[in-house]
Amino acid sequence: NVNKEHSALLLSLLVRASHQLVQPYVEPILNALFPKISDANPRVASCSLAALGELVQVGQEGIKQYNEMLMPQIINTLKDQSSASKREVALTTLGQLIKSTGYVITPFIDYPQLLDILLNEIKTEQLPAIRSKVLRVVGIIGAIDPYRHKMTLLKHNPTQQNKLDQPNLRSEEDMMDGLSPASEDYYPTVAIAKLLRILRDPS
Repeated sequence: NVNKEHSALLLSLLVRASHQLVQPYVEPILNALFPKISDANPRVASCSLAALGELVQVGQEGIKQYNEMLMPQIINTLKDQSSASKREVALTTLGQLIKSTGYVITPFIDYPQLLDILLNEIKTEQLPAIRSKVLRVVGIIGAIDPYRHKMTLLKHNPTQQNKLDQPNLRSEEDMMDGLSPASEDYYPTVAIAKLLRILRDPS
C-alpha cells in the first residue's frame, strides 16, 4: 500500500526533525508502527522499521519496556533472506534500539540465536554495506564470553511468549486537544495525527 509506505516514510522524517514535539506521542506512534514492521509489503515494512529506529532515539530509556515486543520482530526480519533492504534497515534499527535504551550484552543472553544470525551475516552477506552494519551492531551490543554464550544456547528452551497487553492508543482528537492554529505545534501535530490514521487503517 503506497499510502502506508509514504506515511511511514514521512513519519520517520517528522520524528527525526521534531524530537521534542514527538516525545508525548512515542507510545501511540510505536503502537501504530509495530504491526507494519512485519507487513507483507517489503517497502511498507522497511519504512516502518526506519521510522521505529528514529522513534527509539526519541523515547530512549522509555522504549526499554517494549524490548520484549520489538526484539523478536527485528530478529525475524534479520533472518528474512527475501529482502536485503529490509535486513539492512533492521540492522540499523537494532543498533539504534540497543544504543538508545542501553540494552547492551544482554540481547545475546535473552536471544541466543542473535549472535549466530549476525555472525552468519558477516560470513555470507555479499553486500559490503550490510556486512559493515553487522560489525557495527555487534560492536554496539558488546562482547560476550563465548563459554557463557554456549551455555546459554544449551540451556535455552524456546517457549511461547505471552502476548503483551497493548496500551490504549491515543486518538487523533486527544492529540489535538487544546491546540489552536496559532500554536507553533498545531500543524506538525496535525501531520502526526493524519499519518497515524493512515497507518492504523486496516484496508
